[in-house]
Amino acid sequence: MRSHPFFFLFAAVVFGCAPPAEEPIDREADRAAIEEILRVASASNQNRDVEAFLANLTEDAIFMNPDGPAIEGKAAIREWITQRFSEVDPQVTVSPVEIVVDHDVAFNRTHVTGFQVDLQTGDTVVIDWKEIATLRRQPDGKWLVSRVIGNSNVPMN
Repeated sequence: MRSHPFFFLFAAVVFGCAPPAEEPIDREADRAAIEEILRVASASNQNRDVEAFLANLTEDAIFMNPDGPAIEGKAAIREWITQRFSEVDPQVTVSPVEIVVDHDVAFNRTHVTGFQVDLQTGDTVVIDWKEIATLRRQPDGKWLVSRVIGNSNVPMN
């Protein structure tokens, strides 16, 4: 039986030019990293720690809070959260409801519960909030929050 050079060329193209295999995705490690971001979010609110609050945000992060314009960019978020922490003491816990990871993009749905105290009046407001955040994996493998949108589960007065 005579061999056909075309077959060898075909085999070389198909098997020799395949794209390199992607590294396997460790979804449990990704989930753990995102859960840690949520723990830091809780602690940074409870401690009114601006730097910790900002540490897990991308430079182009956007917060979309209800009843106001989007807060675009880390610098604008710094101004907003600094003002907020000077007015209220948020004693909240950010709990994961759902985390979905797809390669270098993820989203998490959270439930935020607790209370906040108005630092001027001492009035306390119960917090029952829901949020969705998107995250992007950075070149160093770290996850950072890039977008956040949320609103209250109870009517705000």
